[in-house]
Amino acid sequence: MNWPAGRKGQVFAGTYVVAFVAMVVGIAWTLYNQATSGTGSQVIIGACLFLAGQLLITLLAFGLRARAPLGQGKSRPSGYQLLWHRLSLGRELPSAVRALRAS
Repeated sequence: MNWPAGRKGQVFAGTYVVAFVAMVVGIAWTLYNQATSGTGSQVIIGACLFLAGQLLITLLAFGLRARAPLGQGKSRPSGYQLLWHRLSLGRELPSAVRALRAS
């Protein structure tokens, strides 16, 4: 995916990097606390980080759905679906970091 040009693209790319890191840290935090019998408040922190990351990724996927590459196959996913999957899996992380460094 090509991020929007200029300042808007850098804001979207920065938001995505923060959201992805929050999601991954939330997952790791939750799994660590489950493995070590962590308290309820520790698990809630991990869940909140994960949910915040997913909320931001969902908002970005919805806002950037027109920029998503076209899907392939018989049942073509919508731009939103394709972009949400790519953002959640981290497939757009390298291009987001390049967009941030292009400043």
